[in-house]
This record gives sequence, C-alpha cells and structure tokens, in this order.
Amino acid sequence: MTTSSSSKLKVLMVSTSYPMQPDSVSGIFVRRLVDALQADAALTVVAPASNTAGDGRCASHPMVAVRYAPRRYRTLAHLPGGIPAALARNPFNIMFVLSLFSGLFLAAVRHGRKASLIHANWSLTGLVCGLAGRLIARPTIVTLRGSDVSGLGGSRLKRLVMRATLTLVHTAVTVSDAMRAELVEHFPHRRGKIVVIPNGVSATLLELPPAPAVEPLRLLFAGNLIRGKGVYELLQALRQFETAFTLTIAGGGPERIALEAATKAYGLAKSVRFVGTIAPEDMDDLYAQHEILVLPSHAEGRPNVVVEAMAAGRVVVASKLPGIAELISHNHNGVLIEPGDVAALRAALQSLAYNPCRRSELAAAARATIHALGVDWHHCAQRYLALYANLTDMNGA
Repeated sequence: MTTSSSSKLKVLMVSTSYPMQPDSVSGIFVRRLVDALQADAALTVVAPASNTAGDGRCASHPMVAVRYAPRRYRTLAHLPGGIPAALARNPFNIMFVLSLFSGLFLAAVRHGRKASLIHANWSLTGLVCGLAGRLIARPTIVTLRGSDVSGLGGSRLKRLVMRATLTLVHTAVTVSDAMRAELVEHFPHRRGKIVVIPNGVSATLLELPPAPAVEPLRLLFAGNLIRGKGVYELLQALRQFETAFTLTIAGGGPERIALEAATKAYGLAKSVRFVGTIAPEDMDDLYAQHEILVLPSHAEGRPNVVVEAMAAGRVVVASKLPGIAELISHNHNGVLIEPGDVAALRAALQSLAYNPCRRSELAAAARATIHALGVDWHHCAQRYLALYANLTDMNGA
C-alpha cells in the first residue's frame, strides 16, 4: 500500500556511488533500494558528481550532486572498483578524497536538517554522516558491504575507521550474517547496533526460463575487472579445457587491458569475449544467454551477482567465502572452490561440462533457495522501513 506524500518519512540517502547517468551501473543496488523505498518514503539522494554533464536528470527523486573537483577530475567515485580502484589507477586522486568527504559531510548537514534520518552507504560515508547526524540531532544508519569488512584483521586503518563509524551511527546494517559475525568479532561491544538485511533481487529474474543444455558450454563472469575478482585464475583454469566453451566477461575496470592480453597469450581469444559494462536493464538477457556464472573472487561480502544468478536459475561456481557459503551449499545448489585454487576450479567446470543433468539439478536448487529466502527488493525495502520507523520513534524525529 502506497503512503501519501505528505505522511511519508523523509530519508536522506548518502552514497559514494550511485547511477548519475541513465547507463551507469555505479551503486546500482543502492538505486534499486531507493526505487523500492519510494512508495513509502520520501528520499533525497546525495552522491558525488560525475565527470559528465546532466547528473541525476533521469532520477525520479531529488538528487544532490557533490562537486568535489573540477569536472574532468571527478573520477574518484563512479568508475569500476570505486574509490580504492581509482586511487590505485591514479595516486593523484588522493588529492580529492578530503574534498569529497567534506562535501558529503556538508551536504548531509544541510539536507539532513530537512529529513527524519540519514542513511549512509559504506563505512567512510557512515563516519562522516554519523558526525553530521550527531551535529544536527538526526539518527543515522550505515549499510556496510564486503569491501568494508573484508581485511579488517589486517588493516589497522580500516579498524579505526570502522570503530569510529560504529561509535557514531545508531545502527549498522550488513548484507550477510558472515559480515555481522566478523564485525562482532572485532567490535563485540557494538553487537547491539549491528543487524542483517540482505540486498534484494529483481523479481523478473525468478521468471527466466531454465537454461537449455547446449554446446558449447556457456560461462559468464560479471563484476569489476580488478585483481581480487579472480579473473586471471579463471582464464588459467580454462587454458587446457577438454570441451568446447565460451566465456563472456562482463564489466569494466583497471585490469581489462591486461586481461585481454592474457586471453590472447593463453590461446583463448576465440572462446572469450569482453563485453564491457552491462546496463542494469540488460542483465536479465545476459543471464538468459548463459548456463554458469563463475565468480572465483578472493574476497566478497554477499555478492549481488551470485544472488541474481541463483534467482535466474543458473549454476554458480564461486569461491568458498563466508558470505557466499551462506547462500550455496556445495554440490547441492552450486559449487564452491577455495579462492585461488586453479586446479579445483578447472576440475569443477570440467565436471559440469560433462554432466548436463547435474547442471539442471543445481540450477533448479539454486532458484528454489532464493524463493525460500524471499530476498526480493520489496521485502528488503520493508525491512529498512521498519528499521527507519524504530529509529525515528526512539529519537522522537
């Protein structure tokens, strides 16, 4: 049931990545949450300006684009891999980190006064929005994702940022139980602030017909082309594959040129194609054209691409990581391999290539898992709305 505009809760959504142009996929899951929330909440989105004119003109809600640098230098937030990849690509970008987060802070203070609460995305954004919320007496929540939590044990700086963020915000949301468990391990005194709300999935994916078992075997990788995604290992695993296959690599990032060179060096150029970044509305077609999603990442939270592929009734072969293992039971509704184990990845894919009946069974079980979990964007939004209501009631907003 849609809430009347006058009675809607006013929410300021702040994110370092958000689709500022119609064809952008930067922070697409944040936009999908915003879209699902709009029936019952009035949202204003704050995000960094891009280096293209016309930011936010396609949005169905108010947008605040933070201009943190001259337009040609606004490459810190919206390219594949986000801020860490932008700094790795060009260390000069570090000059704009302070201006970016200062701009987000000022925007949160200014526009947060008109809102009932502030919803930040990612830990650094949560830190600055937590400060802003304390200053203007507004409750603040932060949604944390894989890159926020992975590597906490090995990075003192990440732990300091996370400690400050969890101190300042009223509630921290993780997208998987494994992420919550890791945070509680590092910050046990903050366990009461940390809740789990998984990301949603498009309902249309659940309606895709099963993938036909045809030759050659059709493999898909979808994600940012950065070293941590394990695409090099995937190419190595396919070097001496015994059956015909095609691999589509969807996504952009700093490793694309090197990965294309590796594809040629491994003699795989005829079987592998790079299609670049895929628009959100075209992802259903991409899943429909493939049988198996392969995600041999070294670190993940609860990757959307895995949830989407399972909802689409596709087999998933992925790294055995906590957030993925929450979704996939090995050899029941997918296949798990140890990160970086090229031989195991090759063996898993080869076994599936020889056994179309097993592929069908795994795909059906994957879709059944998503049905049972009920992780569509509507249910995700309802859980956030309940959290919003609880926070505003507690704080008298």
